[in-house]
Amino acid sequence: MADDTQRDRGAEASAKTSSLMKKQLIMNDRDKPVSLSDVQVFIDQQKKANTKRATNRDVKNIQHWLEVTKFELRPMFLAEPELLDEYLSQLYISIRKADGGEYEPGSLDQLRASLERHLLDNKYQTSLRDRIFHNSNEAPKRRRILAIDSSPSSGESQERL
Repeated sequence: MADDTQRDRGAEASAKTSSLMKKQLIMNDRDKPVSLSDVQVFIDQQKKANTKRATNRDVKNIQHWLEVTKFELRPMFLAEPELLDEYLSQLYISIRKADGGEYEPGSLDQLRASLERHLLDNKYQTSLRDRIFHNSNEAPKRRRILAIDSSPSSGESQERL
């Protein structure tokens, strides 16, 4: 008799669970379908405002540099990777603050991250981390070494490059 009672309780619990699942499915059926544009809007809303602002500012500055120094009017995400690598390696070597001072290495990293986000958002064909961007990946590293070697606390020469 105890076995019958346990079976009855198990059946009741199973029926309740099944009923609850059916109610959830019915509720989900009433929800409107989510389109890809709805997903994109959701993702955009979740991005941090400061990150968006920094990305837009950095992309605008890089695009301006390309227009002034390379007479390149196309958006960066339309440039071939080999050409973009050439441009970016030159940018990373020549970039200076408005007062002529050097950027901190972390600032260059942020600039590169902004550019990577921009290219990703525009479905660029490859990542800036790929081998094809060897020169533009190497230039900030070499610049960082140069900054360390030329710091007042460093007794080493700049021959590490």
